[in-house]
Amino acid sequence: MGELDDAARQLERLLRDPLATAVRGTLEITAVSAPAPRGRYQEARIEGLASAPGMPPAPVEIAVVLPVRLWPRAGMRLPAQVPPSDPQALEVAWGALAH
Repeated sequence: MGELDDAARQLERLLRDPLATAVRGTLEITAVSAPAPRGRYQEARIEGLASAPGMPPAPVEIAVVLPVRLWPRAGMRLPAQVPPSDPQALEVAWGALAH
């Protein structure tokens, strides 16, 4: 981690950003809305379980705009940064859908 990363982390802590304490974890998708028949980018409403070391799985509901060609499916497990104090504020690595 470089100096810029360290400074960003300190600023997040000062601002009480829940992601400042996030740890590597996963989002297991349990349900996802169906895309509409047309449109390249659409909002996906996702329900899932956020998991990370040292915390029990926590139910989360999120909405994200994604390309339809990369639409997630129930059962997928994606990498995420999960704040133990507020799992709903997780940050999912959506780029993993492209692999």
